[in-house]
Amino acid sequence: MTRVIAKATSKAEHSGAIVVSFDSRWLRPIQDARVRAVLRKRVPTSADAKWMYLYVNSPVAAIVARARITRIEKVTSDDASEHVAELVLTVGDIDKYIGDADTVGMYVLNDIAIAEKPLTISEMGKELVFYPPQSFLFLSDAGKGVIDRRTGFQGSGKQKAK
Repeated sequence: MTRVIAKATSKAEHSGAIVVSFDSRWLRPIQDARVRAVLRKRVPTSADAKWMYLYVNSPVAAIVARARITRIEKVTSDDASEHVAELVLTVGDIDKYIGDADTVGMYVLNDIAIAEKPLTISEMGKELVFYPPQSFLFLSDAGKGVIDRRTGFQGSGKQKAK
């Protein structure tokens, strides 16, 4: 069986979705759909990301959820501190993460769907060429299709034109 490359290698292959990695301590808050915003030092700037697939690192090592990205913005520590509930972080956690940086990226999420069956990296390896990203990776159309099918996510995950 030929494996599908999960990472989009050209703009034409880009599905409008990204995969973002999380430490394993984030599993429960993600599964409880409490994570409604995410801080990252690197966020996409050149492509239009509409969906985030949430990958939880070892020992879980699986895609466990999908969420619609309502916006991506640059925020200061003070701006981020106004979103402690959505970030599931304390003000101290936010300050520690941002450190001396003037701004960081913040994803704001909606329509969080928990995978019917988390897709483990070992299961992904049967159909996908996938390497967990350090920050994010653009997901190919073909890779997104495999992940949606294997996790039980309904629908295409593509926003309809208004």
